[in-house]
Formats: sequence, C-alpha cells, structure tokens
Amino acid sequence: IIFIGIVSGIPKSIITTFELSRRGGDSPFISVIFLVVIVILIAFIVFFEKAQRRILVHYPRRQLGNKIYGGDTTHIPLKLNIPGVIPPIFASSLLLFPLTVLNLSQNKDSAILQAIVSYFSPGKLVFILCYGLLIIFFSIFYTA
Repeated sequence: IIFIGIVSGIPKSIITTFELSRRGGDSPFISVIFLVVIVILIAFIVFFEKAQRRILVHYPRRQLGNKIYGGDTTHIPLKLNIPGVIPPIFASSLLLFPLTVLNLSQNKDSAILQAIVSYFSPGKLVFILCYGLLIIFFSIFYTA
C-alpha cells in the first residue's frame, strides 16, 4: 500500500521535472537520467520484494501393503525481505515523535530545543544517519 502511494506520485514528479527542464532549470539530459534511475529503482524494489529462496523438500516413499506412496519433491518458499516496510515505519516514527513533541511545546524560544530540532529535521545529515541506523536495527530486530 505504501509502495503504491509512492508510485502514484511519480507521474506528477516526472511532469514537474520535464517542465522545469523545458523552462531552462535543468538540462533535458538530466531529466532523462532521472527518469531512467526511477524506473531502475522501481524495478529493483519489485524484484527484491518478490524474491524468495526455495528450499527443496524430499518426501520419503512409504509402502502400505503392495503399494508404494510418496517420494514427492516440493519446495518451501522463504521470503528474502522478511521485515518488508516495517523497519522504515518504526524508524521514522521513533525519530519524528520527539520532534513533534518539541514543536508542540510551549518553550519555543529555547536555544537548545531549536538546535535539536534543526539537527534532527528531515533531510539533515544527522537525521539521515540516525534513520539509516534505525532501519538497520529494526530490520535485524524484526527478522530475529
């Protein structure tokens, strides 16, 4: 559901990018490269989300009277991306909750609070590093 929400916004972003390049903001070559990277990224996400490891299972033969049954071979499909999108959701919730509380606090003139909010705002280096580390942590935690 989250992936569909992201993909549904891509056409508008592509149109905006090409409009910007048409007005002279970016070169058309950059816009085409951007489009190719998005298509490759979507293909990789779909491939990784659908990936599975097939473990072969051999059932033994058994004999009941004069008949022999079994001896079948099948597989157990194990999903490679077990946690899915849970780790990014947990990581963003954990990072954005304190910022929301700080923004709602009455003491907005505090220099310390302003520094914390500015360092941990989405898009800042500290936020991105913490977000990546939390995604890795929750992926390991959720899989184990």
